[in-house]
Amino acid sequence: MTGATNIQIYFKLPNLTVNTVAGTIYLQGETNSGKDGLIYYITQAGNLSIPGQYKVQISYDMNGGTIYTSKSTFVVDSDISLG
Repeated sequence: MTGATNIQIYFKLPNLTVNTVAGTIYLQGETNSGKDGLIYYITQAGNLSIPGQYKVQISYDMNGGTIYTSKSTFVVDSDISLG
């Protein structure tokens, strides 16, 4: 990820809306340099408040173009205290 700019993380929520947030290159990996290809984002209250299946994809600018990762999915369960 060394040299990547304009890192965006797209979350498609269960209600089909898309939230876009800025990602950050993770510099604490094996090489501490961004060469590990890791990006992170610290969620904020409410970001993942809708239970269900989410999709995520990352884009970034590098070498004069925009690169999109493959899409991944994950599930957010309801709070166990809610039953």
